[in-house]
Amino acid sequence: MLIDCPDCNARVDGEVVGSVEFVNDPDEVDEPRRRLSLLRCPVCGNPLVALDVLSTVSESGEFWLSAERIWPPCTMLSPSIPAKIRDSLEEADKCIRSGAFTAAVAMTGRALEAMCRHFGTKSDVLAGGLKELLDREIIDKRLFQWGDELRINRNLAAHATGERFHGWHAGSLFTFALAICNYVFVLNEQFAEFLEHKDDVNKLMKQLVESLRGRKAKRTVVRGNPKRLWTLGHPSRRTQFRYEGSVADGCMLLQVGNPKIEASFFQAALMTFSGREVRGGFKEDDPPRDSFGEWIKNNSRSINGRCLTPRHASFIAAILCHETGVTSRLDGASTGVRALLVAAGEQEDIRPFFA
Repeated sequence: MLIDCPDCNARVDGEVVGSVEFVNDPDEVDEPRRRLSLLRCPVCGNPLVALDVLSTVSESGEFWLSAERIWPPCTMLSPSIPAKIRDSLEEADKCIRSGAFTAAVAMTGRALEAMCRHFGTKSDVLAGGLKELLDREIIDKRLFQWGDELRINRNLAAHATGERFHGWHAGSLFTFALAICNYVFVLNEQFAEFLEHKDDVNKLMKQLVESLRGRKAKRTVVRGNPKRLWTLGHPSRRTQFRYEGSVADGCMLLQVGNPKIEASFFQAALMTFSGREVRGGFKEDDPPRDSFGEWIKNNSRSINGRCLTPRHASFIAAILCHETGVTSRLDGASTGVRALLVAAGEQEDIRPFFA
C-alpha cells in the first residue's frame, strides 16, 4: 500500500501487517466501506496507520481510493489561512519532508512576508512589517518575538551565508510560523464566531423571557383526537407516531413516558432558529454540533422542565413542519456534504428551515 513515511521523507510501499474494514453508520445503505490498516515501512521499519475508502466494486474486483496516513498525523492547514500564505507553508512542509531544510526555512519566512502583505503593511522589509503588525495589535509581543526569530533565520537561509540548517531547526521554525498563522487567522475567527453566536442566543433567550414576563407560562393543554404523523428523514427509516395538543397550546407525545412539550419550548425553538437552516441531528447518542437535536438535548431541562433527547427532536421537528411554516428536505447533494455527517439522500440529516 503506497503511503508517505515521515521518517524516510519518501513515499513507500508499506507492508500491510493487518487491516479492519468498517462503515461509520451500518444503518445507512449508501455508507461506503472504510479500511484502517497497520503498515510497516519497508525502509525504516517504523509503523504507519492508513485509512482508505472503497470507491467502486465491479466484476474485476474492488477499487479503493488512495490511502491517507492518519498516524503519524500529517500537517493540516486550516482553510481560514489565506491561500498565498498557505501555499508557502505547504511548500515549507514539503521541503522538510524531502530533507531540503534550508529551503524549508526560506519558505517559512516567505509565509510571514505573505501575512504582512495580506494586512497591507507599509514597510518593504519583513522586520518593519512585523513591527507594524505588533503596533496594530494583530500579533502580540510573544508572537512578534517568534516572528523576528523566523525573520533572522529566513535571511540566513535565503542568502549565501554558509549557514546549515538541520531537520529539528527547520521543523521548529515551521511550527512557530504555523502557530502565528493559526492565532491570527484561525483562533481569532473562531473566537469572534463564538462571541457572535453567544450574543445571538442570549438576545433570543432574553426576548423569550420578556415575552413570558408578567403572565403565567402556558402549561401543556392536552386535547382529545390524537394526531398521527411520520418522523422526518428518508422514507425507508421514517416511523409513525401519535400526539395530542398543538404547538400553540403545548402537546404530549403518546409513547413511553408520555413526554410533554410545552408551548414555551416550541416558541423558544422557533425564535432560536428563526431564518436559519439547521441539521436535524436526531442521533440519540451523538447529535451533530449546532444541530436541532443537540439544541433540544441542551435546552429542554431549563425551558421545558424535563430532559428530552435528540430522538425527541425528530418528533418535535415533524410537529413544527406540520403546524407551522417550518419545512424540511433531505440533504445529499455532494460527497463534501457527506463529510459533514450528512448521509447522502438518507436518514435524519434533513434540514428543517425555520421561517
